[in-house]
Amino acid sequence: MITAQKYWNLVNLQEQHRVLEANERLLDTLLKQQTDLLASGLIARNDMLKVRVQRSRLLLNKSQLESGKKIALLDFSLYVGIPYDSALVMQDTLATGVLPPLESFGPDSSLVQNRSYQLLQKMLEGEQLQTRLTKADYMPTVSIGVNAAQTGVVNRGIGSTFMPLSFGMVSCKLFALPAGES
Repeated sequence: MITAQKYWNLVNLQEQHRVLEANERLLDTLLKQQTDLLASGLIARNDMLKVRVQRSRLLLNKSQLESGKKIALLDFSLYVGIPYDSALVMQDTLATGVLPPLESFGPDSSLVQNRSYQLLQKMLEGEQLQTRLTKADYMPTVSIGVNAAQTGVVNRGIGSTFMPLSFGMVSCKLFALPAGES
C-alpha cells in the first residue's frame, strides 16, 4: 500500500512537471511577442515585465518541483530497494489483467447495502421529523387545569372554606408577513 502511494506520488509529480514545461513554453512565446511589441512601441514596458514576473514564478515552481521529485524518487528507490537513478520514469497506466472482478449485485440490493445511501435515508427521516416538530410548534395549544383548596381549620369544619379552582388557556401563534407578501 505504501509502495503504491509512493509510486503514484511520483507519477503525479511527473505530470505536474509536464504541465510546468508546457506553461514555460507558452510564457517564452508570450515573452518574445511582448518584447517585439515593446520594440514596436505598441505596449508599455509594464506589460512585458508582468510576463517576466510570471515566468520567474514558473521557474521557481519548476525548481521546487524538480527538487521534490528527486527526493520522492530517492525515497521510492530506498523503500523498494532499487538503485537510485535520476532518469527513472514511472508509467501512469494500470495493468488491466490484474484488476479483481467486481461483485455484481442486483440494482436494488447494491443501493440498499451502500452505507452512503443508508446514511442519506437516516438524514431524510431526521429532516421529516424536524419538519413535523416545526409544524407542531405552529399549531394552537389548549391547556385545562383543575385544582381545589381548603382554608381554615381542616378537621373541625369551623371557619373552613373550600375553594375549587379551574382554569383554561388557548394559545395561537400569530404571524406578520413581510411587506409585499400575502
